[in-house]
Amino acid sequence: GDGVRKALSKKRPTKALAAYAKEFAEGALALGRDHATIETVWHMVLSFAGYSFCKGHSCSYIKVAQHSCYLRAHHPAEFISAVLANGGGFYRPFAYVAEARRMGLRILSPDVNASRWETHGHDDWVRVGFQFVSGLSAAGVQALGRTGARPFLSMADLRVRSELSTEDLRTLIKVGACDSIAAGMTRPQMLWVIDAEKTTASHRDPQFLSTCPSVPLLPEYTDDRRRRTEYELLGFVTDHHPMALYEEELKRWRTVKSTEMAAHVGETVLMAGMLTSAKPVSTAKDEPMEFATFDDGHGLVETVLFPAVYRARAHILFDQGPFLLRGKIEEEFGAVTLTVLDVKRVDRLRSTPRKLPLSRKGEQLSWLRHTARAFRPGGWR
Repeated sequence: GDGVRKALSKKRPTKALAAYAKEFAEGALALGRDHATIETVWHMVLSFAGYSFCKGHSCSYIKVAQHSCYLRAHHPAEFISAVLANGGGFYRPFAYVAEARRMGLRILSPDVNASRWETHGHDDWVRVGFQFVSGLSAAGVQALGRTGARPFLSMADLRVRSELSTEDLRTLIKVGACDSIAAGMTRPQMLWVIDAEKTTASHRDPQFLSTCPSVPLLPEYTDDRRRRTEYELLGFVTDHHPMALYEEELKRWRTVKSTEMAAHVGETVLMAGMLTSAKPVSTAKDEPMEFATFDDGHGLVETVLFPAVYRARAHILFDQGPFLLRGKIEEEFGAVTLTVLDVKRVDRLRSTPRKLPLSRKGEQLSWLRHTARAFRPGGWR
């Protein structure tokens, strides 16, 4: 028994286990078991080698899982904010923000008075921390967190007492962190004032905002531009899923939602989503492949890239995307997954809509023409 346990722990246990097959069969026959049952049970032992690990490790895992489930159910804001404060977990940060919104939590933008370095939350809200603001300098973060500095009462007060650089101020304004002290000014107006101050002799003058020339009537950014700026600076959007930014680009494709996968088992379909996690593995022949999870705004899509597709297309999965996936929906033991046949970056589809060759060498039919069959009666969706 201990020998079988050691064999199971090996990376390639088949040969080591083969030595025990005869001994196992002889012992089972001596106990009166029939050949069919012996063969079935031994096959189960061999299959267990693919996912078994030590009892202590599994006990630790289930303890963490149980604690996490309890916190998620009873203290969702604190749980999600703690995961984000830790930089995320198994998935990318945007996936936890999307899940928080699906749970009914409000995601609040960074704020010069209310935010900390780390993300925090309570009741039904999560406040994004400065940790996610791309381009904000370490000196800027220290200035905002300096004891006694907050609260800042106005833009002028923030500019003088924090001694933030112009670049840091522009970043905070664009991400919405200064909205609470804007005193009625739009973000374009605040940026105009900061730029005007930079080009005058009134640099850091506490009276500059009241003495500078009249601020032009610059309208607030559109919701789309605000969200795209948030996505650029944070890596996610506080009031929408990032996939909403690509609705127009994806309208010309007949995509299947993650919530509709069960209705298309066995079909070759198009799906779109953001990459949340990826796990490269090796086949029994030591060929690289990958399991990847995507989020389409409605839920998660579990996918597999077998060796041929992995070699040809995995190099484009270097960030969270989004991506357009072509693959076959399959179901096994109640789990519905997508076996990826090809994958494209949505931003590349926007710039080169008519030159999309298939990844397999030697194929002449463009992916665009091939995909167009989705719009024809009898064609794949």
